[in-house]
Amino acid sequence: MKRFLSFITFLCLFCCAFSQQRIAIQGNSFVYNGKPLFLIGTNTPWDNWNDFGGKYNPQFWEDEFAKLEENGINSSRVWISCDAEGQPTVDKEGVPHPASAQFWSDLDDMMAKAAKHHIFIIATISSFDNLDNTKKASENWLTMLGCTQKIQQYCDIFLKPLLERYKDNPYFFAIDICNEPEWTHEHKKYGGLEWDYMQMFVGMCAATIHSENSPIFATVGSAAVKWSCDKFEGNKWSDKALQEITMDSLAYMDFWQIHYYEWTNQFDNPFHKDPAFWGLQDRPCIIGETPGNNKIYGFPITYEEIYKLPYQLGYSGVFPWTSNGAGIGDFGTIKTFGPGAKSFSKLLQKNNK
Repeated sequence: MKRFLSFITFLCLFCCAFSQQRIAIQGNSFVYNGKPLFLIGTNTPWDNWNDFGGKYNPQFWEDEFAKLEENGINSSRVWISCDAEGQPTVDKEGVPHPASAQFWSDLDDMMAKAAKHHIFIIATISSFDNLDNTKKASENWLTMLGCTQKIQQYCDIFLKPLLERYKDNPYFFAIDICNEPEWTHEHKKYGGLEWDYMQMFVGMCAATIHSENSPIFATVGSAAVKWSCDKFEGNKWSDKALQEITMDSLAYMDFWQIHYYEWTNQFDNPFHKDPAFWGLQDRPCIIGETPGNNKIYGFPITYEEIYKLPYQLGYSGVFPWTSNGAGIGDFGTIKTFGPGAKSFSKLLQKNNK
């Protein structure tokens, strides 16, 4: 009887979690349950690199999401596929194959933990790392990107099942189609491709998301505002750029995502300039990556201001890199920027009462 009651309790909690409204977009803002929502975010990109379908550690994600919740963080950007050796696999002919059952099981577990701790997930499904020529499987991805039929296969066998699986989960908030795709153009190590290769891939994935009438949003993690606005080299991910190459009106981003690091100060920065300065005020705009170490900004900034200044300027979210110290370099962890996130979260709650 006790076991039966425990199951009923779990079922009720599960149903309640997924009966909530999803994040919506109104103009250039996110809205949740009828109220404006600012994404007090972070990046928790990976634990063991290609975790899902790989060396997934459920306890890590439980502990990490608990820390985020404790620090007032409501969202995280997670790489569910890190490079060409992750899921889904692509063979030598450039043909993608369905993700493994273990991949889906691991992802289900992570999403259950995200829901438990009220963490909205931006799921990154690829990166410039997929074309890293030091890794053998990168050639397979290059072959796929050179063929629209094979890109469509990728959309059919991976993206559509992903959308179908999580369309009713309000915590599966958005899909980041590619992390910093600009490096595939800028560096030979990552392909040295013409822009149209990644524009076609990003555009076709976005069109698939929208053609499925999915409530899940499409975005792309641009390495710098240099490539995401018309002030410099032109917005490579604009509606016009993506729709011209795909010939599909459904190829567009639901919200802008720019990344900031000190080197991008040459183009100014989103802690001093509002989205309108870049011409990105037509839909929500988030800072998808920014250092979690305030000593490497190139200007004085407190940990609370990492969130507060963009909020005051009209951005829709900020995601420091990284909560768990993943990656190379001292960019901070939840221990550095967490107190600032918590302080800003309390301030935001107070102001919204």
